[in-house]
Amino acid sequence: MRDDWGIIVQRALSPELPRGWRESAPWGYPDQAELAVIAGVFAAQLPQATAEEVAGSYMMARPGRMLDDLHELADIPVEQLAPMLGPAWGTTRVLGVPRMRAAVIHDAARVLAAEGVRTARDYREATGDDARAIDGALQRVRGLGGVSSEAISTMMQAEHAPGPLVVGYLRRLLGDEGDALTDADVMPLVRATARRLTVQPRTLLYALWQIVDIETELEEAAAVFAARQGQASAATFPAGGADDCEIGVCDDLATAAGEPEAPETAPATRVAAE
Repeated sequence: MRDDWGIIVQRALSPELPRGWRESAPWGYPDQAELAVIAGVFAAQLPQATAEEVAGSYMMARPGRMLDDLHELADIPVEQLAPMLGPAWGTTRVLGVPRMRAAVIHDAARVLAAEGVRTARDYREATGDDARAIDGALQRVRGLGGVSSEAISTMMQAEHAPGPLVVGYLRRLLGDEGDALTDADVMPLVRATARRLTVQPRTLLYALWQIVDIETELEEAAAVFAARQGQASAATFPAGGADDCEIGVCDDLATAAGEPEAPETAPATRVAAE
């Protein structure tokens, strides 16, 4: 990695960082791997407060334990684990996958244990500069993806090497030199930039995931808006203009353009980007 890349990225990134980004990364459970896996699975699709609520329910259901042994979590049958996660969320299913989160958590603990990851410290050592083995193991679990493994890493306080979207973002920040950034350079660059910003690498990684997540959502919304605008123009606008907009179409266009939805239909905020 070139010595000046950290300076280039720090200067290009600083105006993009959201207000309060230094405090936004959750503390997580750096010495309690069981809680980190549980909270990470929930935090991938639900607000941080919900993830902490579920982790707290599990902690209360297992008093007097250190909760840093994934073998123990994997040994709990799903039908027993679900009520430990609390009455509000214990039987909920993963969004888009007809599978209980309790079953996903059980399998995540099982595959990590099979990889030799038993404690939070084991997890941090296993991810290190190359998290591909852990990512691969977790993504074999039905209901887990790239966001989930990064969310679990956040809860473990692990410096999880970022995925392709964040790497692409770093290359854009480097400008003309971005094509020279290799996979081996990514974590040294993140650490060098974090030093210049006087934060831990995991805090910077969390901010990068947030930025890329927002960019991805805006790009998706713009694409939907453009497609629907063309459809609506052809189907409903030619004769009478926008005043004759087909019922429902204009509302969809407004939503795609970024206007807020009613609170009862607003989507949950994701923790990390794919």
